[in-house]
Amino acid sequence: MTNFYDKLLLFHLIHEFTYGNVSKKILSETRGIVPNIDNIVKTFVSNIGMQIYSAFNDENYFSNVVTSEYTEKEIPLPKDCFFNQFYLKISIEKNNEVTYHGGMYPIKSFIINKNGDGFVFRPYIVLHIEGESIQTVVNKLSIALSHELTHAYDYYMYFQKNGFPQSVDDIEKSGTKRFTDAMRGNHSIERVIGDIMYRLSQKELNAYLGQLRTELKFVATKIQDAKTAFKAIKETSSYQKTYKFLEDEISYIVNNVEREDYQHLIIKYTNSVANKNFTNYQQVVKYYFNRWYKWSETYLTKASKIAFDVFSESSNIGYEDDKTNSLKDTI
Repeated sequence: MTNFYDKLLLFHLIHEFTYGNVSKKILSETRGIVPNIDNIVKTFVSNIGMQIYSAFNDENYFSNVVTSEYTEKEIPLPKDCFFNQFYLKISIEKNNEVTYHGGMYPIKSFIINKNGDGFVFRPYIVLHIEGESIQTVVNKLSIALSHELTHAYDYYMYFQKNGFPQSVDDIEKSGTKRFTDAMRGNHSIERVIGDIMYRLSQKELNAYLGQLRTELKFVATKIQDAKTAFKAIKETSSYQKTYKFLEDEISYIVNNVEREDYQHLIIKYTNSVANKNFTNYQQVVKYYFNRWYKWSETYLTKASKIAFDVFSESSNIGYEDDKTNSLKDTI
């Protein structure tokens, strides 16, 4: 599958770099990017940055994990931000593992309003950032915030369109709980299928596209044409943790065609996790191939547009192309 989709990505990039025309007006519509996300992330990082810089200059600061909590009182939000209150808890740990854990918690992000007749939106995000230098921690924090704030925006827009939730059940139904529950299932195949369905979901697709933009901005000066953009995209965590994971996991599912015991379990868990009613293995294989193709077409098309946007805007980007940057870090 890799050669075909590599060619598809390169095709989209060549098209963008030949005919592309970046437009701020259509950015969020065609790319899946949160409006004003760059400024929102910059606001958070610049306010939290002092804590990070102070931490790395204090030899004793990282004897334990250091945790800080922030709300709109500590971090004034931009005027055009899609939320006006939030809760952010960040733990920072200095080590050689460059990664982050945590996420945006939907149920905790909707709090009962003062009148007791509905919910108020207040993004609730908890992150654990690990890094070996100031730059890696700052970069990872920026990537994490881009990802999780995109989740927050998706929930916000869903309830703006459908009416704000009246119960916890309304919140759970709007998300990916069925998939995340399966990811913690008792059987390995159930966990794999839960992971596949989670990564194929529109919410995760949007979040990884938002993350992609931030990652590409770190290496904007290296993107000069379709070929360099192709290389930059493939080195991002966004690409590695979605496209590559999905390719490997779906290959695992479809390559068990001669294992009847596996086929039975794959049909069973696909039906329960994806809410389907398949009766044979061929139907399941066709389903995953179709979902994979549609997902790949969307991701690669939008990734190409994002790469061209970053290239077009690079003269105005404030991120430095620092040698400590590592897009091979996993999230």
